[in-house]
Amino acid sequence: MRENVRRLLEKRRNSHEIAVFLADSDPLSDESQFIIDWLTRHNATFSVVDALGDPELSPLLEAECATTVLPILTVSGHLIGNGPLLKQLAESGQLLRFIEKPPLDQTPAIAVSQQAASKLRDELQSPSDVVRLTVSSDFCHELGIGEFRPGDVELKVDDISLVIDPISATRANGVAIDWIELAESSGFRIDNPNHNLVRRGIKCDEFVQLMDGPNPYLLIDARTEQEYNEERIPGARLLDGTLLDALQLLDRRTPLIFYCKNGTRSQRAARHCRELGYTDVATLDGGMDAWKSHVSQ
Repeated sequence: MRENVRRLLEKRRNSHEIAVFLADSDPLSDESQFIIDWLTRHNATFSVVDALGDPELSPLLEAECATTVLPILTVSGHLIGNGPLLKQLAESGQLLRFIEKPPLDQTPAIAVSQQAASKLRDELQSPSDVVRLTVSSDFCHELGIGEFRPGDVELKVDDISLVIDPISATRANGVAIDWIELAESSGFRIDNPNHNLVRRGIKCDEFVQLMDGPNPYLLIDARTEQEYNEERIPGARLLDGTLLDALQLLDRRTPLIFYCKNGTRSQRAARHCRELGYTDVATLDGGMDAWKSHVSQ
C-alpha cells in the first residue's frame, strides 16, 4: 500500500478504536464480509467506513485498484492490514492480539513538565476530556484533546488523564513532553528516545560487534525454510509462523536484526516489525550474500 494512502488513513481517526474501510455495496466482497463477521464474533466495537465515498481517499484507492486493496482494517488510526492478508492474520491468531488491550507491563513511562501540564490543562473543556498522545510508525507525534476510547492505555499526570492507543504505547516508553517558549514562537516539544534506536542497514563488521556485545540482538532469517535449512548465519531464527506469533508478544524494546539473501525481504520484515512498535530494528546490508563474502575473507 502506498505511503500517501497509509498517511491519509492515519488522519481518518474515528471515535471508535477499530475501523473497517470497504466499498459500500450489497453484497459485500468475501473479504469484507469475513472481517466484519470476525469482528462481530469477537465482540469488537468497530465502525464501518465507505472508503469509496471519501472524496480524498477514493481517488487514491482507485489508482491502486480498490478491489485488491479493500477492505482495510485500522486500530486507532494505525493500519493493521488489508485485503486477503486480514483473513490470514485472523486464522493465524495474530489479528486477535491487535484488538486486545496490551498487558500492564507494556504501559509506557511518560514525563510531562509542569509548564506542559499547565498548557494541556488549559485546553481541557469538560470532565470527559483527555489528552491523547499518538506515535506513528515513523515516530511522528500528535498531541491533542479528545475522549477516552476502548482499549486506551491511561496514565495520570497530576490531575490530567493522558491516554495513548495500544500500538502507540509500544513506541512511547521514555517520552518527555515539554513546553518551549522562544522569542518568535512557542509550543510543545516531544522527545522520544525510541526514535534514535530505529536503524536501517548495518555492515557485517558492525553486525559482528553487536552480536558479540553484552546485549546481542535477536537474529531473524527472513528467507524460505528451504534456504534456511541449506545455510544460515549461526544463531539465526527462521521467520516462520511460530516466530511471528512470538513477535506479537515480545517486549517491543527487544533488539532485532533481519537478513535475507540480499536485503529485499529483510527490509519488508523489518518495516512490519517497526509498525508493530519495535523500537530497535536493523537489517544486515547485503544479506546472506554479504555475510558469506565477509566470513570467507
